[in-house]
Amino acid sequence: MQEYIMPVAIDILSVKPFIMVDYDPGDLLGQVLGSVEDKGNAAYWESHDREKKEVMKIFESCKENMKSYGINEKGYVKLFEDFCKGQAEREAERERDEKLRNAKNLMALGVDEKAISKVTGLSKKEIENL
Repeated sequence: MQEYIMPVAIDILSVKPFIMVDYDPGDLLGQVLGSVEDKGNAAYWESHDREKKEVMKIFESCKENMKSYGINEKGYVKLFEDFCKGQAEREAERERDEKLRNAKNLMALGVDEKAISKVTGLSKKEIENL
């Protein structure tokens, strides 16, 4: 499905990067940038480097005008940063976030740092910074 939809979305974005598809200006751009979070779409982007670079170019060319369209610039910058990462890097980041959540939960239960480190694989320093 992505083979047909993404090229059309990119064509539209190249002309109107802030087009409103559902609710807000720029929501198509947000959907395309956020699509890397879906495993099927992530595989598409991994194998379509030219299209990915085109989306990156579109974003770079329009990011200065986001405020004038009422777009949450910080949210879109975060989406863009995640979009630019590779699939392995996103997976590693998600895994680390899960370890941090688990460590916080264990801390809330009163588990000592040494045990938390052993279970999560986080260093004492990482646990202390929670």
